Amino acid sequence: MTAGAIAWRPNPLQMFGVAFNYTAATAMFQHAYNICRVKDSEVGEQGKVFRADLERTFDILNAGHYKGYCSMEWEGPEDPYEGTKKLIARSLEYLA
Repeated sequence: MTAGAIAWRPNPLQMFGVAFNYTAATAMFQHAYNICRVKDSEVGEQGKVFRADLERTFDILNAGHYKGYCSMEWEGPEDPYEGTKKLIARSLEYLA
């Protein structure tokens, strides 16, 4: 691998499925206190898009009484500025 190259590795959503990920998020938010990454989709190796239920994820975050920061990460086919803007708006809606 050369400097700056990123090796593709599957996301747990792709590897273990939806049920595992929500179980893991529930366990994580019982202990998380500083920062989490908000991302509503992941693009796989063959270009397949895996989607997360953002409302359900924020329900888990809120139930865990998480008080840390939420950083935004956009990955998708549309303009990253527009995608991030929409992700921020949806996140604020679910945090309200």
